[in-house]
Amino acid sequence: AAGVSGILLTRGCADPLSPKALRASAGSAFRMPHVLDLSPDDLLSLLPRNVRIVAAVAGPGAASAFGDSSLAPPIALALGSEGSGLTPQIERAASVRMRVPIARHVESLNVGAAGAVLMFEIARRAGRLK
Repeated sequence: AAGVSGILLTRGCADPLSPKALRASAGSAFRMPHVLDLSPDDLLSLLPRNVRIVAAVAGPGAASAFGDSSLAPPIALALGSEGSGLTPQIERAASVRMRVPIARHVESLNVGAAGAVLMFEIARRAGRLK
C-alpha cells in the first residue's frame, strides 16, 4: 500500500509467506518481489550504488526523528529485529539513522508498526499516495 518495490531479507527473518505474515499482508506478499536468506554482506551487494540506506533505530538519543531526515528516493529502509536491532554491517552502511517519534510514556513500537509508519512517510513525501 505504500508503494514499496521489493524486500530483501537476511537470514533469521520471519518468513513472509508464513500463514501469519500472509494474513497481515492481505496477500501482498505474493505480489511483492523478495529475496530470502541473505547474509548482510550479500544484501548490501544487491543494492544499486545510487540507493541510500536509511536505518530505523530505537531510542530517543539514537537518531533524528523521521521528520528531520531526508527521505528522498531511491532509498532502502533497513529494519532490524525487535530484540537486537540491525546487524553492525547494515547499520554502518546507512547514511541516515532515524527513529519514529513516540509519546513520552510509550516505551517503543514493534518493528512492523515502525516500518509501516516509515514506509508511508517515505511514500507521502515522494507524492505516491492518493
